Amino acid sequence: MEGTHTAFEAARKRRIELHAAMAGLESALARASAATDWRVGVIENLVNLAGAYDSHIDEVESETGILADLLSDAPRMANYVAILKHEHLTIAADLDSLIAIADEMDAKGLRDTATSILGDLVRHRQLGADLVWDAAMLDIGGQSGGPG
Repeated sequence: MEGTHTAFEAARKRRIELHAAMAGLESALARASAATDWRVGVIENLVNLAGAYDSHIDEVESETGILADLLSDAPRMANYVAILKHEHLTIAADLDSLIAIADEMDAKGLRDTATSILGDLVRHRQLGADLVWDAAMLDIGGQSGGPG
């Protein structure tokens, strides 16, 4: 159980960093797109978000990460873990693709695409939270209170 606690704390740290990067992008997108530095700010925040997301993936998918621990402790969650890993690939590719063409997009297209990715990330984080909750609550007897 010690490994699970360590993996949970590491995942929580990455989750906080990812949320901060998401908030930074949302804040950049919310500014007036006519501002001279709007696009630069959006792209900088996209790059920051992609880095935070890559760190999240590296952490949770590592051999000592929370997904490995969950599969070890709750193998019945394998389908949910597979969904999360697939989302990792999809969302990371979407971020990379957007960064590659962000300079060429009109403001509306950039804002709409980035906002869509933020929505995907929100849903991804919710699925991850539900997975950890379901695995931990079922495996440790269902006592009140959440993991951690």
